[in-house]
Amino acid sequence: MICESCQIRSSIGFCASCKRMVCDGCAEVCDSCGKLSCKEHAYDGGGMVYCRACGEEAGARPRSREAAYVGREEEAPRVRRPYENPPAWLVAAVLAGLSAVFTGLLYVHPDLVRLPLPGGVSLPISLATPLVPLAAMGWAIGGLRETRVPRKPFVCLASLLVSIVAIAGAWAAFYRETFGG
Repeated sequence: MICESCQIRSSIGFCASCKRMVCDGCAEVCDSCGKLSCKEHAYDGGGMVYCRACGEEAGARPRSREAAYVGREEEAPRVRRPYENPPAWLVAAVLAGLSAVFTGLLYVHPDLVRLPLPGGVSLPISLATPLVPLAAMGWAIGGLRETRVPRKPFVCLASLLVSIVAIAGAWAAFYRETFGG
């Protein structure tokens, strides 16, 4: 029988991965189990040569690209979705920051506390302002309950605190504008 790698010498056995016949010049002997591998399907690891099974077990690197995929179904490439949900702590922090800005605007521009509408009626914006901190509080609580690794409890707690202060500030601005206190 002729070696399927070099097409010159007679073969001594089969590659454990691809089952091609290999000669003594083309074969690599696994230092762990003694199985034969062709040069394309041998693994290197710390000065030792491994077959595919022993190489994967030892964490060795394949000598060729082809060795990494022999005997496996081809895996579909991982496709990154264009939009992945942000972590809850990040959303809570952004919403808490926005709520602090909105509440601060109520004090900097007192005209924003009430929005005048036609007919002499006014809409109290300061009563709608706490909706953003309430959303921030919901995301912060969700961030505290999150089980994924990139969890940041201090950011969530800080978001809760800022949201509570923003709600109290919005109510105080409404009270001051409405009752003159």
